[in-house]
Amino acid sequence: FGFAPGNVPPLGLHPDVEVFLSGQLRVQDELACFSSGLPGTLLLMRPSSLVAVYGERWLSDELLSDVVERLLERDQTPGFVCDSMLQRLTARMRAMGLDVVTVGESRKHGVPISKVPAVKPKRPSLKPARHQEEEELAALALQGRLAITASTATAAALKGRVYLLRSTVAEEQLREICMVVGFNWKNELRKGWNTRCSLCNAGIVQVPKEEAKGRVPEKAFEAYDKFFACSEDPAR
Repeated sequence: FGFAPGNVPPLGLHPDVEVFLSGQLRVQDELACFSSGLPGTLLLMRPSSLVAVYGERWLSDELLSDVVERLLERDQTPGFVCDSMLQRLTARMRAMGLDVVTVGESRKHGVPISKVPAVKPKRPSLKPARHQEEEELAALALQGRLAITASTATAAALKGRVYLLRSTVAEEQLREICMVVGFNWKNELRKGWNTRCSLCNAGIVQVPKEEAKGRVPEKAFEAYDKFFACSEDPAR
């Protein structure tokens, strides 16, 4: 959008950008602070002013907005679940130290899945694997994780339960997520670097230099004294 992460204003956006209003804004029409587009500067306005610009485009289900709200207020440890098409985004989020599971691996890494009714009846044309993926996304969303998808069909089936990415490139998707949940990516990267395995989401532990011999390039082995490995799979 051309703004620093966490500083996207609610006004002055490109005409093609779709804007939806959080259900939290419907509670009271009082003056509230919004990002102005400039670090350290806030925009003071009423929610009714945004309705006048964008119309009654409210998020239809409070679940997604509630999860984002808790993440913004840091009331919970950030947790995410990505669909199977977002492997590149998942790896980049894990590199920042974020707790991210992908559909299909959540059971493998001990994330409990509650059985929930399907949000919509099974679509006749939908492959069984995709239907199962949608149900798992919905289940993890109910447990407080922010569910992310790049599929418009999945977003329509799970309306109000998943966040639909607008970007199609992994780097831009990461920037988009940081803006949505109010992350400063530099701070998150500084805190989370070398804490999670980008392949499986497990923790990373320091290993003796001797254990790294033969597993890393010889020049790297000679140049460094500290080496790290995945706690679940030391071969990584």
